[in-house]
Amino acid sequence: MSPQTTIPTPPSVPSGHDIYDAIMKTIEPELLSSELPLLSQKYGQETGEEKAARMARYAKAFAQYDQAYETYITHLRQQVREYRHASFKWAEEETNGKEDAVMNQLEHQMLSSSL
Repeated sequence: MSPQTTIPTPPSVPSGHDIYDAIMKTIEPELLSSELPLLSQKYGQETGEEKAARMARYAKAFAQYDQAYETYITHLRQQVREYRHASFKWAEEETNGKEDAVMNQLEHQMLSSSL
């Protein structure tokens, strides 16, 4: 088995901020991190009933976010496991390749000296 020529590339792990926004933008764009500071101004004049309805909508959005986040994390864990496996395999093949080269060199020297 010949060694791979490149070291495996690790999975990309975005920041928590980026993960949050990437997931939330498809669920409730008002809850993006860039929009949060604007909510009090945008909804400053709403009634208590309107606020309660909005809070219920936000609670539903965060429940959806939690599910999407768990799916994302499960996928990321799988990518990390695959990277770990590929890295170990690469290191093992790299070591075996070097060991084979040393053994071939020793064998060649032994055959040369016995002639």
